[in-house]
Amino acid sequence: MSHLDVLEAAYASMTANYRSEYVYRNLITNRIFLGRHRASSGTAFLNEFRVGASVADCVLVNGHATVYEIKTELDRPGPRLQSQLDSYYRAFPLVNVVVHEAHVPRYVDALEGTAVGVLSVGRRWRLSVVRPAIERMDEFDTKVLFNLLRAGEVEQALHAWFGEIPDVPNGIRYREHFTLAQRIPPLRFQSLVHGQLRMRGYRGHPAAILSPRLKPLRALLVQLQPNVAQYRYLLDWLERAA
Repeated sequence: MSHLDVLEAAYASMTANYRSEYVYRNLITNRIFLGRHRASSGTAFLNEFRVGASVADCVLVNGHATVYEIKTELDRPGPRLQSQLDSYYRAFPLVNVVVHEAHVPRYVDALEGTAVGVLSVGRRWRLSVVRPAIERMDEFDTKVLFNLLRAGEVEQALHAWFGEIPDVPNGIRYREHFTLAQRIPPLRFQSLVHGQLRMRGYRGHPAAILSPRLKPLRALLVQLQPNVAQYRYLLDWLERAA
């Protein structure tokens, strides 16, 4: 028995008996990022992405920017979910909650009157839209948006708006750049941030996320973005006897 055999057996057991958050994330990776969007270089798929006080399970950034918040069969709607949603709308216009089909009614009821979409995970691991997300663009928060970006991305966003920005020492760069960002209307700054995040598309070896043998690992591999050498090393390890 190889490491790959062990991996496939473990993943099959998880999908049948213990549908953890990772299994849901892998489903979203396969059905939406790889299935619907074909892992396009113009699409970024961010896993466990810090947004304000919360961590979004998945964020897809292409022509739109959409959060996918996973709620497994062990979760329940409540104050924590509301806090997460509040964080996400400070940076992204579309938010979906992904739940098992048996729990759809409780989440539809809990989210009544909101813009939040509901996706159902059903039999044979089908992902279905129960209620589409409605775009919300009235809660964007400059500080939350600013903190989504790396230093170089912040500079690119500011250059795009102002043309030239002052060259400042590292010790005060965050403060000075944030001060500049506050001068940009939140709706326009969100668009600039969106553009920077979109450039974080998958840059790893394509076979790593397209190989059917690695389907159980796709959510992880999209995050790690292995190069050719790392991909070959992984295949070699998986083929070895466990």
